[in-house]
Amino acid sequence: MGMSHSADPKQGTFRYFAGGLAEKDSGKMVEGIVKQELLSGEYIVCRGEEENFEDLVTFALDKANKYLFQTWLPHHNLITEPFSAEKYYRDTKDMVCMEIWVKPLP
Repeated sequence: MGMSHSADPKQGTFRYFAGGLAEKDSGKMVEGIVKQELLSGEYIVCRGEEENFEDLVTFALDKANKYLFQTWLPHHNLITEPFSAEKYYRDTKDMVCMEIWVKPLP
């Protein structure tokens, strides 16, 4: 899981969080672990697939971001919060997938 958040468009900056699922230890988080959760609500999800992880996080991620932010969202007259989440997983033995989640502004 990856998250871009706390964006400052005027400065051209954002924070990026990279993480994964953590097991609870008797209801307490392990020391040094930061908990980050997606808020409930409506999201737009853009999905991409590749045969290997390296191509997924380079070519496919770039292509999906360009399509989502430069084509699909403008075509639908949508603006999103300054936030996105990336979910990575293996669909089959020979296919890795990702989803880009964005939250539209009302």
